[in-house]
Amino acid sequence: MNRREVMLAGATGLAFVASAEAAAATPIASFKVDKALLNAATHCAQVAEVCQAHCQQSLATGDTMLKDCSRSVAQLLPICEALASLTAQASGYLPQYAKLALQVCLDCEKECRKHEKHHDFCKECADACAACAKECRRVAA
Repeated sequence: MNRREVMLAGATGLAFVASAEAAAATPIASFKVDKALLNAATHCAQVAEVCQAHCQQSLATGDTMLKDCSRSVAQLLPICEALASLTAQASGYLPQYAKLALQVCLDCEKECRKHEKHHDFCKECADACAACAKECRRVAA
């Protein structure tokens, strides 16, 4: 490599660094993540995972009392996971999807409330569903 190539490579590297720094310093004005909805959706999915495991454990012993709760939570999980993903992306589909997620959260909350006095996991899941539903209602189309 000759002197000219070294200088050209150095100048190119400096220009790249300068443009990267400028891009990092310039916020994307239209990209805003709804952190309240993101937190509610991820928390709901996290609590639902534990509730689902509890339901499965109960079902494995032959106790079918939580079968409807298990079904409800099983439907909730992928909805909340997708809701969190769309929220993190600030997706344009979020208002429409939040409307669907709202209904699923309300249905799961209703089912979990039936067992909240006997199972702490069901109460926690119902509470998380209610909180997520509240945030979904706020952004739903």
